Amino acid sequence: MHLVHDAQNLQTGAPRVAAWLHRLSGVPDRLRASEYLSVGVSARFRAQQRRRTVAATGARNRLRFAEDLRTVRARMNRLGEAQGLITFDLDRFKLINDERGHLAGDEVLKAVVQAVRRTIRADDEVYRFGGEEFLVLVRVQDEAGMRSAGERLRQVIADLGIAHPGNTPHGIVTVSLGAVLMTGDDLGSSDDEWLARADLALYEAKSGGRNRLVVAA
Repeated sequence: MHLVHDAQNLQTGAPRVAAWLHRLSGVPDRLRASEYLSVGVSARFRAQQRRRTVAATGARNRLRFAEDLRTVRARMNRLGEAQGLITFDLDRFKLINDERGHLAGDEVLKAVVQAVRRTIRADDEVYRFGGEEFLVLVRVQDEAGMRSAGERLRQVIADLGIAHPGNTPHGIVTVSLGAVLMTGDDLGSSDDEWLARADLALYEAKSGGRNRLVVAA
């Protein structure tokens, strides 16, 4: 009876729901309410999935990153594992949008994300954090593994050979990367503190000439 009661409350307060129930007037009350709620749950699930993925690139978004990071923290605490966090952005990417248009820019971003996905492991993940900035969560054991993972990403993106004349002196699309190794000692730090360390390393990579990786101390 709770389902029927919920449907009646929705009918009273929302004309859209009332119209839906009217179209189902020949169906028993319990079935009408159940079908409405089922459709509603399905629609909400699809909307949630869209919000968790940036359509232009196929990368996951900030919402999904926050969710996945909670899972990472739990695993680190339970298993004593380390975790790598890499942030990167495309060098002088604004010139691509300015000179070729945003659709061309989106195609470049999509190609980069696909290259990253081919490089990382199945249980690693890439996220678009805004504009041309991305985050990658990678499972590593130590700083050497962190550095190796970052260098692989830098190289595979350069190897795409996407023309970018404005990105001197390289002439192709390149990325600058900042990375941080998170261990059990870092579990007391907030997500924002982890991101700040990675961002500082990224800034150093940019300042140092671009197309390079800096691992946070």
